[in-house]
Amino acid sequence: MKKLYFLVLCLWLPFSHATTISEPATLRETLPIDTIAYIRIPHLWGFLSAPKGSVLNDALKNDTHVQQILALQAGLYQNIIRSFSDDTAIEALLTRIHSPIEIVFLLPTGASPEQAKVLLTTKLSMASTEEVNAVFKGLADKMPDLKIITPLSDSGYGVMVANPFSIASYFDKNSQQLTLFAGTGVAVNTDALKKQLAQLQPSANHPMYALENRIDTSGQGFFYWTDTKKLMPLLQSMLPPEELTIYEEWGLLAMRSFAIGWGVSNGKGRFGIFADMPKAGYREYFPDVHNEFPIELAGKATLAATINVPALEIWQGLEKYWQAQKNEDGLAELTEAKKSFQENSGLDLEMVLGSFGPEVVFFVDDVGEFAAIRIRNPENWQKVLSHLVEKYQLSYETREINGKTYHHLSMPNMLNWATGAFSPNTDKSVEGLALSLVSYINTHYYWVEENNFLILAEVPQALQDRKQHDTQTTLQAWLAGEHRLTTDNSVLSLSGSIKNTPRYVYYTYLQLLNLIGDVAKTPVDLFALPSALNLNLPHEGTYAIQVDISDSLVGMELTFENNPFEFVLAMNSSSVAIVGVLAAIAIPAYQEYVHRAEEALGEVVPEEIPHEETQHEETPPTANLSSPIMEAMDLSSRVRVAAEDGYFSLGKLPTTAEIGIVTEGQYVKNIELLENGSGYGVYFKEDSGITGAIFLLYDVEKSLWTCHAEGIEPSELPESCQLETDAQ
Repeated sequence: MKKLYFLVLCLWLPFSHATTISEPATLRETLPIDTIAYIRIPHLWGFLSAPKGSVLNDALKNDTHVQQILALQAGLYQNIIRSFSDDTAIEALLTRIHSPIEIVFLLPTGASPEQAKVLLTTKLSMASTEEVNAVFKGLADKMPDLKIITPLSDSGYGVMVANPFSIASYFDKNSQQLTLFAGTGVAVNTDALKKQLAQLQPSANHPMYALENRIDTSGQGFFYWTDTKKLMPLLQSMLPPEELTIYEEWGLLAMRSFAIGWGVSNGKGRFGIFADMPKAGYREYFPDVHNEFPIELAGKATLAATINVPALEIWQGLEKYWQAQKNEDGLAELTEAKKSFQENSGLDLEMVLGSFGPEVVFFVDDVGEFAAIRIRNPENWQKVLSHLVEKYQLSYETREINGKTYHHLSMPNMLNWATGAFSPNTDKSVEGLALSLVSYINTHYYWVEENNFLILAEVPQALQDRKQHDTQTTLQAWLAGEHRLTTDNSVLSLSGSIKNTPRYVYYTYLQLLNLIGDVAKTPVDLFALPSALNLNLPHEGTYAIQVDISDSLVGMELTFENNPFEFVLAMNSSSVAIVGVLAAIAIPAYQEYVHRAEEALGEVVPEEIPHEETQHEETPPTANLSSPIMEAMDLSSRVRVAAEDGYFSLGKLPTTAEIGIVTEGQYVKNIELLENGSGYGVYFKEDSGITGAIFLLYDVEKSLWTCHAEGIEPSELPESCQLETDAQ
């Protein structure tokens, strides 16, 4: 068994000789009917550097980025790995794997564990069965327990044995996919493998996909899924009765499937743990979680915390549970609690619990910090409020301001509630006087009622600013749009935006490239790589954690941009998180543009500098800022930085005169604020050779710049401007 683990480990540590970093997994699309578990072990470099649909997707799929990563891989193998082993088989395994490793565990219904089979697939950058046979032979020479019974034939099939396992193998020269079929006994042979491969048919609705789509749709991340419904009879036969009772009470025996993984889904990095399990056991006594958040935000939110507290249903669920358990003591305690509440407050407990919730929210937007709680029953809420004001002689008022009703409730502070009212005459000591003064301080609540929610603030001005703010959206839309979160069934969620994390991640990665290049003796030219502004990276990273409970799903999920450790970078702790940000890679899309610019100007490429054998054949050329276009992009990038600061302080883009920086160069005549205030125009001098202009537009909602040009050929522009210009 250790030999098989060693084989998988070798397959997992590739330094690919291919022209792409890693192809996505494919076996997941054709899972056999007898599948009881699926594991996707990511290609190491693919997991870190392949495009997966995240915020850095465009940078990761750039050809220059791919070549840079492949060069570093080759340098690491040539100068580091090879010094520990010169075995050709290990070399092939370390350099020719070209996709994640997918492992499927097969067990027909009713079969014993000994009849289980394993199907493993991955792609190799090899063109012939001879190359694969050479790898197998090299492994067999190193692993005494591994015997080659039949080498791969021209048709691609072969057989090996690694006691007690038989391993049938197949290499498809067209797709370059290697398949291993392993199990015990003589039933594992090439005929059995052919039969198994024939059963691999595409499936559009496999039960695994629902959970996989929550965690990783890229096919490059780590993912594990098991069909617990098929495994449950086997598990039940193995567990002692007392443990089975516990599992049944918690509803675990009803679980249909389980998944855990780390990948990218819906444009965000995600780490998730989910169980597909219907309501059973204790869960039958408690309600499902359903959320709606039609709460209006003023501008953009920077932080939101939600909690679902179905207080009435929880109380009623406890009663049902004690009744089912025939627990008279528990029922008596609930009855006594209701009676005591009625006597002390004069209100019915269930009426009060049913007046609010279950949604409770705390959020911060552009005008302040707020709390919100759903009004479930407006009539009962008014009864509760009126009763409390009358019973405890509280101060309550409403104000009508610009057609909006604002509420103010003043009540004694918690110390006063706990100790009773103090009189300044009862104690002449300093301590008594201090307590007396504290007792005069009240707690003030200000709120408005919107869309069946109480929106509370510490002062009324914050509530008034919400009404006056120009840009408004709903919390529901913000969570779904900005954070790509589905909180319909979240019992708890915390989400927020952290400024500049994409930039921190990118610049930390540049330092990491230097580190890897030094270790691999393959120097990296950072001058050839663009800045964060050139890449137009988002100015904020979004992060969240949520716990979901629905009628058929229980799970926990972390959401981030590329890596769950990114937020450490936002707190300037990049040295702690340097390993965690390996997944956040952004490499330039400018090499082709620089080549065009040099050709257009008739520039002479600098004389080639001799390289060591382990270095690249060529060093990517760096940009010449004397060219008109490059000068324009350089000057405009400085304007963009100052303009963003001006926008946050002025509420509009400033003029270049207000910014007070140089906007004229050798070729650029001036940079001016557009008449509609949406961005800036870059205009060239007559002798620059450029007759058109470049326009930079600022998207306020997304905090992103877009670029397009008029009168300039797209081929002369950076890629970010080419796309916008072509779309005009």
